[in-house]
Amino acid sequence: MRLGVFSALLFVMAAVFLLMFMAQGMQIENRTSIPALVFSIISLIAGILTLFSYILSGRK
Repeated sequence: MRLGVFSALLFVMAAVFLLMFMAQGMQIENRTSIPALVFSIISLIAGILTLFSYILSGRK
């Protein structure tokens, strides 16, 4: 149960982080926010994979 909550929170936080920097990147020069965008995309993928692995493992 704790792993499911953790993976769901990781997914949501990474998605919010990605959306924040995408919105900010439209307002300022994109080159300054590229490392943050890369980090947020990697975090989003990690959150998705963790959530899928939790669901597929069948734990409750």
